[in-house]
Amino acid sequence: MEMIRPLFLFEGMSLGEIRSRLTNVSHKTDDRMKEGADQKYRDQKCISNTNDMVMEDPVEKCINKMREYGLFVMNNQKKEHSRFRFVGGFDIALGEDTIPCYSLPKYFRNADVTRINTDAMSLIMKVIAKTGKIYDYDLESVRFTGCGYSERARRVDVLKLAMWIVNDYCTNGIFTMRSRRTVRERNGTVKWTRTVTSIIPVIDGNSVVYPETYRSIAFRDDSDLISEIHRTAVKEAIKILKKIGEKNSVFEPETKLQLEGKLAKYIGVIRKHQNNVFYDRDVRLMRALEAWADGCSHYYDKPVGTVSFELVWEKCVHRVFGNVSDKFSFGSPEYILGKENRHYQVDNDSIPDVINIFRDGNAIKFVLLDAKYYLGSLEKDKQYSRSSLKKECGGWIVDVPGYKDIAKQVDYYRTLKDEYGIPEGINAFVLPWHDMPGYEDISSDSKYKEGEYDSYTYRWIGYASKGSVEKDDEICKIIQRLSSKNTDIKLPVEKDMKDDNKERRVQLIQIWPEWLYKRVLCEKKLTHEELVEFYEFLVERLVGENDEIGKVVKKDE
Repeated sequence: MEMIRPLFLFEGMSLGEIRSRLTNVSHKTDDRMKEGADQKYRDQKCISNTNDMVMEDPVEKCINKMREYGLFVMNNQKKEHSRFRFVGGFDIALGEDTIPCYSLPKYFRNADVTRINTDAMSLIMKVIAKTGKIYDYDLESVRFTGCGYSERARRVDVLKLAMWIVNDYCTNGIFTMRSRRTVRERNGTVKWTRTVTSIIPVIDGNSVVYPETYRSIAFRDDSDLISEIHRTAVKEAIKILKKIGEKNSVFEPETKLQLEGKLAKYIGVIRKHQNNVFYDRDVRLMRALEAWADGCSHYYDKPVGTVSFELVWEKCVHRVFGNVSDKFSFGSPEYILGKENRHYQVDNDSIPDVINIFRDGNAIKFVLLDAKYYLGSLEKDKQYSRSSLKKECGGWIVDVPGYKDIAKQVDYYRTLKDEYGIPEGINAFVLPWHDMPGYEDISSDSKYKEGEYDSYTYRWIGYASKGSVEKDDEICKIIQRLSSKNTDIKLPVEKDMKDDNKERRVQLIQIWPEWLYKRVLCEKKLTHEELVEFYEFLVERLVGENDEIGKVVKKDE
C-alpha cells in the first residue's frame, strides 16, 4: 500500500487557499478508496435525503474542525479573508484516508522547496516544546504536574505529560496489579490458619507434621483492565510525540480492547486503583493516567503546536542572544495628580526582549534587540488614500514594525546611554530570514545552493527610523501669523526636517531560523567572542554604504 504523503500548509494562508489545498489532496487519494468513499457518500446521501438532511462535504468538514480548534483568525465580515494562524501538526480525515498535516511558519511560503519537509517540521515542533509555547487546551480539573498533585494547576502540558508517560513505560513497562493468592506450594509465606483447618496432619511420636501447607505468594496480573488502560494511554502518548519527531523508535504496546479516545469513561477505574497502590512509581502513574484520561485522551488527535508562533520566535532570540536580567524593566508610566502631587503608576512595565551588556577591551558595550515576527513586503505601485507618498520614496512597505515600535526602541537605546551611562551600543530588530518580495537587492543574494542551509547565521538588510518630517503648509501659515508680532521666534528655513542621527536608527537583522532553533535546543547562547563579532558586524553595517545591504554571515566567518 502506498504511503500517504503529508500535507504541508503555511501560517498566514487564507481560508480559500486552505480549501484549495484540501480539495487537491482529496482528488489525489487512491482510486479504490475514493470509489468506496464515493459510494459511501452516495449511500449516506440517499439516507439523508429520505430524512431531509444534507450530507456535509468532507473538505468543509475538515475546515469546520479547524475552526473548532481555533486555528483561524476569523474575519466576521469576509470569512474567505480569514487567516490560518497555527504552526504545528494534526491529522485530517478525507474520505477513508487520514492524512498527516503540518503547518509551517509563514517565512516558509516563498522558501526553497528543499527546505519544506518533515525534518524541518520536526525541528520546529521540538523548539515549540522547548520554549513551552504549546497550544493551550483548557483542561480543567487536571491536577497532575509530573511528580505529584498541584491544587493550583488547572491545566496540563500535553507534550510534557505524554513524555512522562512514555519515559515511565520505557523504564518500568506496563503496570500490573500486585496480588496475592493462597496455594498449596512450597514457596511463599505459610498461612497457618488455613493449613491447620484444611490439612490433616501426620503425627510422628511427639511431632505433628503437615505433609502440605497453604502458602501466600505474590503475582502480577497483566490482564486487568487498568493494564489495558495504561497500554492505551502509552499508545496515544507515542502518537503525539511522533508528531514532533520524538520517540519514533519506541514500540507501541498492543491493545486488546478498543479504548483509544475513550479513556475518559474509565476515570472511575483509575481513581479506584489510586486507593490501592502504595509504591511511589505506582502512585505517580495513577495520577498521570487520571490526568490523561480526564483531559487528554479525547484530545490526542487534535493539533499539537501553537497559535502564537511569534512568542516562540521571541523566546528563541531571548535564549540565544542572552539577557543580563530576565526581570529588567525600563519602568512604567507615572501620573501625578492633585495639589499634593501624588504619584500613581500604570501597571504596564516596559520590558525589552534582549539586553546584553559586555566588555570589549577597555569599553563597556550593549546589544539591544527586539524580536519581531515580521517578514516585510514592498508595494511599489499601490495607492493609499489616507497618506501621500513622498517623492523620494520608492513605494510602500507593509508587515514591518510601526512607528510605536521604532520610537520605543530608540527610547530604550537613549535610556541605556543617558541613564545607565553605557557609551556604546547597537539597536536592532531581529526578523526571520526571508527574501522580501519586490526587493531584488536582497533576493539576489539569497539563492542558496542545496545543502548549504546550515552554514548561514544572520544578515543585515537595512535600518528603520521614525522618518523625516514634512511640514504641513497650513500649520506653517498659522505659526507664521502668530509669530509675526514677536521677532524672537525664528522658524526653521528647511521645509524637510530629516533625521540623520544614526543613534535614532533601528537596524534590521534577519536570522537564519534553523541555526537559531538548533542553538535553542542545545541551550547554547552566544559566546563572548560571538557577541563581539555580532556587535562589530552591526556597527560596520550602520556606518557603511548601501552596497553592504544583504551582507551574509556564515558560521565559519
